[in-house]
Order: sequence, then structure tokens, then C-alpha cells
Amino acid sequence: MSEVTSSYGLALFSLSLEQNVVETRQKEIKELRNILLQNADFITVLSSSFLSLEERLNIIDKNLNSLDEDVKNFLKIICQNNRAKLLIEIFDSFNSYCNEHLGVKEGILYSTVPVPEETKRKIESKIAQLEKCSIELVSRIDPALIGGIKVLINSHIYDGSVSGKIEKMKVSLLEKENRSYENKR
Repeated sequence: MSEVTSSYGLALFSLSLEQNVVETRQKEIKELRNILLQNADFITVLSSSFLSLEERLNIIDKNLNSLDEDVKNFLKIICQNNRAKLLIEIFDSFNSYCNEHLGVKEGILYSTVPVPEETKRKIESKIAQLEKCSIELVSRIDPALIGGIKVLINSHIYDGSVSGKIEKMKVSLLEKENRSYENKR
């Protein structure tokens, strides 16, 4: 996360905190982030140097009219400062500030195939019990796992992957071999 994206994320978080709308704003930003990820051309249009600033601001007004007025104004400021290409990173920064404030730990769910949302929620729930706090996982595909899943939260790894199990077996076999060798001496 760059200093620029962190600054914008913090600004939006501070405004949300001041207005006492952190949770609702976080939900709105997450929805907007998902929409922008599915429609990457929208960010390209907002970043375009071929359109005037006025045209780009009108695009925000026309296409994002259901957004909270403060969020729309925030997007306009980002466009005015030619930072639209950083929108996803800015939203990620904002989300991190919200999660920290709300006591939610963030983690990464690695799998070889996309994990259905319901399964992801069950995994978050189970790990939340173990960690004794709320958990929010972001999914990432990692073909090196062979199968299963691996979850990384801060520096703690929950490894249920096939490659992790193979590694554990390898370590166990090497330990047995070393003990057997030492007993023969």
C-alpha cells in the first residue's frame, strides 16, 4: 500500500468515523469495489486523459447516482487529482482502517480453485472461533497447493492443503530417519 493510497483511505475512513457511518460506508465501498473490479473499463474511463475533467465528473454523477453523496464527492476528488487508477488500492486501504477500528482481522484464503462464498463464510466463522475475533478473508488462487486450502492471518498459517500435508509427512519421515540413524550409532 503506497503512501498516496493510504492517505486517501485514511481520509475516507476519518470522514466515516466523524459521521459515525463506518460499518455502512465500509459495506458501500466493498460493493462499489466489486462493481469496479467487474467493470474495469469504468476506472479506465475515469482515468482517461481524452475526457475533460467535467466529462469524467458527469460520468460519476450519471452512473453512480445511488451512492452516498460523500462517496460521490470523494470519487470526484480522486478524479480531480488524477488518482482514479488507484481506486481499488484506495478502497483496500479504507477497508483496512475500518477493519482495524472494528476489531476485524484480515487474512488470505489460498485455494487451487475459487471457493464459493458460503464456504468462505464457514471458514471465516471457524477461524473466528479459533482467533476469538471477527475474520475477513480475501480469496487467492494458488495452484502450488495441489488441493485443499491454506489461510494466512497475520503470521499465523492454517494449512489444510495437500502440499502442506505432504510437507508435514516429509518432515515426519525425515525425523524418523534421523532418529533411526542415531539409534544405530
